[in-house]
Amino acid sequence: SKSWQRYRDVTKKCYTKFSKQGKDTKDVTPKLKLTVEMCMTKTRVFDVQKFLDGEYCRSKNTNIWKAFFASQLKNPEHILLDWNVVFENKVTEGQDAKDTTAVDDGGPSRQFLSECWKQLLALHILVGKKPVKLFEKSRSGVIPVTDDFLCHKVKISLSKQSGCDDSSEIDQFIENAKCYYRAVGRIILHSIMVSTTVSSSALVPLFQNFLLRNCSPRDPEYDKDDILQHITGIVFGDNPKKALSDLLKSTHETEDEEGNREEIILDENNIFSVFVYDACIDSRKIALSAMLDGLAPRDEKGEVIIDLRDIFWMMPHDAMERILFSRQSLTAEEVIGCLVPQFDQGGSEADADSVDRLECVQ
Repeated sequence: SKSWQRYRDVTKKCYTKFSKQGKDTKDVTPKLKLTVEMCMTKTRVFDVQKFLDGEYCRSKNTNIWKAFFASQLKNPEHILLDWNVVFENKVTEGQDAKDTTAVDDGGPSRQFLSECWKQLLALHILVGKKPVKLFEKSRSGVIPVTDDFLCHKVKISLSKQSGCDDSSEIDQFIENAKCYYRAVGRIILHSIMVSTTVSSSALVPLFQNFLLRNCSPRDPEYDKDDILQHITGIVFGDNPKKALSDLLKSTHETEDEEGNREEIILDENNIFSVFVYDACIDSRKIALSAMLDGLAPRDEKGEVIIDLRDIFWMMPHDAMERILFSRQSLTAEEVIGCLVPQFDQGGSEADADSVDRLECVQ
């Protein structure tokens, strides 16, 4: 499709633009180096939380801080091009440091991204010594917590530990949360730009549409049956159709584009564009705006470097999902398609019963 071709053209153009500096084509930009301390366990290779906490607490002048957390990118190539991920074990006495590292020839980078998706649910910020989670689990996958939940948890944690809930302190921790959400957006953007699939559970279809296609329940093009499927298990339980039907003719307070509050009566024409939008999208403005900031980074002049929504808005969601995201399940046809048949030609009368026997190996 045209969208797919444009996606490939944009990634190629970004590589050509940002992988070289100056007039000398041999002057290639160094890859962003991510040094990760391994902690081999049954569930993880390294601790994503520990890695992000460590980088966030470092100087804001480091390349990783600017690439992951800054609102503006000084070096776009650090996100848009390949990384140099180095897994390090702690060196024991008498052990050579060279033997404890893994050279990134593609594998460590993919492992890094895979661990990010696996550990996304556990991501949090620390308010004093109290962790405040940034994501929660839904039936469809991991979703950001609501603004009310995040602000309430920060306020409660501050009140219990220091006895105060000053608004400026709360705002500072909310800014910390935004930096972590922005980092998640940057990691997703990097994964897309280097053609590595993103876990479908890390970004559920509702937010795939909003963040990558600029498509929300407000848009008439967003099929209502698809919306019902995508919000199942997120806010209205396992039967959102019935839940929404029960809300018809009730009143709902919403906010218009100018920030004015008003009460409306819910009907079939506005329950998706107003109520569902408020419950699913508007209620998570802190997280989604920061993730969008990460996915559509700006340069030091404030100009958008790349906006994936310009590429994927015209592409059907199903097509975009197949290109960018891993599948949660496989069909029988897909499993059969992965099999490689080998035909035993036989060789003697004793083997006559095995002639043309089909052996399937995966």
